[in-house]
Amino acid sequence: MLGSDDFFYIGGSPNTADLPGSPVSNNFMGCLKDVVYKNNDFKLELSRLAKEGDPKMKINGDLVFRCENVAALDPVTFESPEAYISLPKWNTKKTGSISFDFRTTEPNGLLLFSHGRLQPPKEGRSERLHKADYFAMELLDGYLYLLLDMGSGGIKMRASSKKVNDGEWCHVDFQRDGRK
Repeated sequence: MLGSDDFFYIGGSPNTADLPGSPVSNNFMGCLKDVVYKNNDFKLELSRLAKEGDPKMKINGDLVFRCENVAALDPVTFESPEAYISLPKWNTKKTGSISFDFRTTEPNGLLLFSHGRLQPPKEGRSERLHKADYFAMELLDGYLYLLLDMGSGGIKMRASSKKVNDGEWCHVDFQRDGRK
């Protein structure tokens, strides 16, 4: 994650229904292509690494490394609700970006999810639950949403002005620069 101490998931997660602040309970079903993570001079072509079977990446469920009628490098299609890719932690506390293209006709699904380590409640607060930083992108009723909590409280914002589950390609480019 852009700030995570644990794992980063693409196309869903093992426990999508447990995502903080989200009613989405299913993983993404559709096609992703050109999934790229950048941090300073560091660049990972995630879809290519998954296709090559890089040992740092775990593939779960039914995935195929192609999209129908697509001229793209290393696309991946998530063909079942149990499908997702998990990656090891990334040390990107301050800056980083992730970009990808996707298409789907499904109205709901988790595209990306990452969470940090659980933090104990702050002293003097009545919170009984431990909190964890998280970052997610999801589809809800056909719209793209960003969910984010980097320690200052969670936000959920609609990231698309129109529905994006029309079967056409949609490009996403998320960048983090410190607390901005």
